[in-house]
Amino acid sequence: MQTETDGPAEIPPLHLVWLLDRSSSMVEAGKQFAARFAVSEYVAGTRQDAATGAAPPYAGPTLVSVLGVSAGVRWLCESTPLEDFGWNDSWSAGPPVNATDLGAAFREVADRLAVLSMPQRSPAAVIVLITDGQPTDDWRAGLRALDATARGRSAVRLAVRIGDDAQDQVMRAFSPQRDSCGSMDARYEVTAALYDAAHPLEADVDAAHRPSLEDEFGLDDYVNDHDYDEEASIAW
Repeated sequence: MQTETDGPAEIPPLHLVWLLDRSSSMVEAGKQFAARFAVSEYVAGTRQDAATGAAPPYAGPTLVSVLGVSAGVRWLCESTPLEDFGWNDSWSAGPPVNATDLGAAFREVADRLAVLSMPQRSPAAVIVLITDGQPTDDWRAGLRALDATARGRSAVRLAVRIGDDAQDQVMRAFSPQRDSCGSMDARYEVTAALYDAAHPLEADVDAAHRPSLEDEFGLDDYVNDHDYDEEASIAW
C-alpha cells in the first residue's frame, strides 16, 4: 500500500511501435513522402496539442519505436520519449529490393513486447503498420506468433495504407478492431488508438459481435493449412 511518504506512484509508459515498410516500391510515386507525412503529422499534432494545453491521450510517458521492414527487419528507433522523437529521412527507403517481410516484423514485435518493462498496470501497446503493398513472407505465421503472446493480443493495432496496392485482407487481419486509414488521417487515428489503449473500458468495442477471421477475412485456407487456433490467436 502506498503511504504519504512514498510520494506519487510512477506512471508506467505507453509503448507506440511503428512498423514501417521500407521496400523499394516505397520510393515510387512519392510513397515514402506519404509515410513520412503520416508519422510527422502525428508528432506535430502532439506538440501542437501540448502547446495549446490540450489533454494528451495518455497522462504518462509515451515511448516510440520504429521497426523498418524490407528484406528482413531492423530497429530504426527504440523506446524514444515522444517529446524527443522525430522523423529521420534515412528511414525513407531500405535495401534496393522489393521485399516486405511482414511476418518477420510481427515476430520481432512479439519478441520485443515480451522483454519490455511493462508493469501489470501498464496500458496496452499500440502498433501501427504503414505499408504500400503485399507481404512477401509468411505473414500469417508471424501474425499467429504476435497473437500468441498476451501483450500482442492486447495491443491496439492500426494499419495505415499507402497507395492503392496495400492488401486489404492483411490490413483487416492485422487490425480487426479498427478500419485502415490513409496517411492524411493517421494523425487522428493514431491519437485515437493511444486513447483506447490508455482507456480500455471506454473503447467503443463489442467483443461478442466481432466476426471470426474466417467469416470476415476469408481466411479458410489460412485455418486449414496452418492448423489455426482462432480462440488463441485473434487479438480481440
